[in-house]
Amino acid sequence: MKKLHIRILLLLNLLFPYAAKSSEGTKTFAVYYGGNADVADFKNFDLVVLDSSYTQIIQQLKQQSKTVLAYLSLGEVNRSRDYFDIVESEGLLLKPNPNWEGAYLVDVRKAAWREFVITQILPDILDKGFNGIFIDTLDSPLEEERANPKEFKGMVESSIKLIKAIRKKFPKIKIMLNRAYAIAPQVGGQINYLMAESIFYTYDFKSKKYIPVSEPLYVQQKNILQNFRRRFPAVQIVTLDYCEESDQKLRTQIYKQQRDNGFIPYVSTINLDKLVQE
Repeated sequence: MKKLHIRILLLLNLLFPYAAKSSEGTKTFAVYYGGNADVADFKNFDLVVLDSSYTQIIQQLKQQSKTVLAYLSLGEVNRSRDYFDIVESEGLLLKPNPNWEGAYLVDVRKAAWREFVITQILPDILDKGFNGIFIDTLDSPLEEERANPKEFKGMVESSIKLIKAIRKKFPKIKIMLNRAYAIAPQVGGQINYLMAESIFYTYDFKSKKYIPVSEPLYVQQKNILQNFRRRFPAVQIVTLDYCEESDQKLRTQIYKQQRDNGFIPYVSTINLDKLVQE
């Protein structure tokens, strides 16, 4: 039996060389886009996602054996980014995101975007000391092709190519992908973590209230994640849900629900500018 177990592990390493080492030692994680937290505030977290501009505590966190990932929006670019003008001047931006002020959809089909990410944005992030990246907003171009297949044909294929190109160029970094369920099976061997954002509780931008995800949608997402995990057992699945910071009872419920599902949860407020403890 022991020899069989070893053979299985060896096979997994061959099939999924990047993801196979993703989950070692990771039991808790947090996402924080603020700029005032102290190192001590992260004592309960093994895996931390920070904004790429918040670099003051990276080395101290890494000295405590924590994995630190930088936020990287690949499907959209916000005006707040110092490279926004460059991306805009290259004609890489499409329409604005109505839910986030200053955010614009990126045409991921253009080779210039892929080149800029790999040769400019990522080297800058990694030079700051981050262990890797948290890829966000790829759902945006994927949704555009789903809704308008003629106008946005190629968004899905280009998103897959972008992730694979990142992995090829940076084979040792940690990569977390947010949702992007439509392409997750195609890049499962390239990533270390898959995040499920707003799987159980979310924020409604129209009513500006925290609301539960509908039961059918919750079950659908849970099934997608559990099927993905069976196919890619070395990829660790984390969840990010939202509720009022003052609602301790609901937060406790969400943590229990997601742990019962076998996921690693974090619950915060929608702006992610506070480090909310369990």
